Amino acid sequence: MSKKLSSKIKWIAVIGGVTVTVIAASFVAIGQDKEKEPATAINAKDVLAEVNGKKITLTEFNAQMMKLAGEQPAQMDSPMLKQKLLDGMVKETLLMQEAEKQGLEKDPEVQKNIEQAKQQILVRALVEREVMDKIKSVDEAELKAFYDANKSQFQTSEKVRALHILVKTKAEADAIKVQLDKGGDFAKLAQEKSIDPGSAANGGDLGFFAKGEMVPEFEKSAFSLSTGKISAPIKSQFGYHIIKVEEKKPSGPMGFVEAKQYIERRLIGQKQREKLESWLAALEKTAKITTHPELIGIPPMPEPKPAEPLKK
Repeated sequence: MSKKLSSKIKWIAVIGGVTVTVIAASFVAIGQDKEKEPATAINAKDVLAEVNGKKITLTEFNAQMMKLAGEQPAQMDSPMLKQKLLDGMVKETLLMQEAEKQGLEKDPEVQKNIEQAKQQILVRALVEREVMDKIKSVDEAELKAFYDANKSQFQTSEKVRALHILVKTKAEADAIKVQLDKGGDFAKLAQEKSIDPGSAANGGDLGFFAKGEMVPEFEKSAFSLSTGKISAPIKSQFGYHIIKVEEKKPSGPMGFVEAKQYIERRLIGQKQREKLESWLAALEKTAKITTHPELIGIPPMPEPKPAEPLKK
């Protein structure tokens, strides 16, 4: 299974739960007076689905897809994954309509949860704007200095670069293996036969991957093969794979270029935490705060004793 396909399969789980996730956030809007919001004309070409008169637009779908995809939207180009997301949005709309029909927005417990969700959303938005968005990069010299001082932390694991062909049945895999044994072009057959959309167009090329990135059956075969060798059909939960190992990299020290992305993420996170702590400290300094820890079983802090005068 390809690294890209692996990522996509993981997204299925995310998309499968998108209904619950999105509904949780959407409940913030339940009970709002819809008449206060001016109606917006929707282009008929932008309507992706309609549920009891409620339109789901292509714009909304793309926005949701970008949120799920994060910084790698190309990983969401699979028709199967798009269908999963669309199904999730349809189900979400149905459930929202039923919640409104039952008047759940008037339930005291729901109202309390809505208020809590609203607070969490506002806090996240504030922290994003005042902290996260203001620290998104680190100076190159600082990255290099950190790398030089912590080289022992950055080690590469053994990696394999492989091509694969993924098909649904063993009969298909066996037939392809016969063609390969007779000298068939692996990359060409991958383009023609493989059902992995993430690698087929590239001749089945998965790039380099380390142990733990693939399903066990695939990983065991890929790491046991010698460079240039082609495996027999391997069964996994995704179908049948034929693997060809192109190159292997042994474990060893990681160079600065390779380690840079990890260092940058680490330092950005550290700087963001420091900024958040100092910003909160400044807010607390100017705020009037009273707490009663004794109500939750914590004894109050003793008042500081005045300093005694120095004895002569």
